[in-house]
Amino acid sequence: MNRIALLFILFNLISNAQTLKDCSACAVKIIKTEQIKDLSIDEIRLLSNEIFARNGYQFENSRFQNYFETKSWYKSIGNNKSIVLKEIEKQNIKILQDQTKLLKAEQEELINQLKTLKKLVLTNQTDGLKSKFGFVYEQQYGSENAELL
Repeated sequence: MNRIALLFILFNLISNAQTLKDCSACAVKIIKTEQIKDLSIDEIRLLSNEIFARNGYQFENSRFQNYFETKSWYKSIGNNKSIVLKEIEKQNIKILQDQTKLLKAEQEELINQLKTLKKLVLTNQTDGLKSKFGFVYEQQYGSENAELL
């Protein structure tokens, strides 16, 4: 009996640490940030919508409607107003939305950094490149160096 309990605990620990692939358990189990930290915005959005789909939600977005119609478990109830999510599902949706906001902020910061880098390169501001990005390039190749970069 002790071996079975130990195996169950080990399996549970391993499965909790894995990346979340679907939301089949999102109605009964809280998502852990570690399970979604490596997912893209699109993957997280799909998981979030899966919670609604598992409750029979009919999507106006044809991409999601078509996707969930391919799942054997999906059955639209046709009346989205009658859908009532469990508290745990609401918590999971919030966790997914928070992760999406974080990823969007990181994405925006990356875009801003790339714009700054591009501007500094194109205006040949080598001091700015060095101080902001720790980046130095040789001027020996002439004016085309920045364009090649």
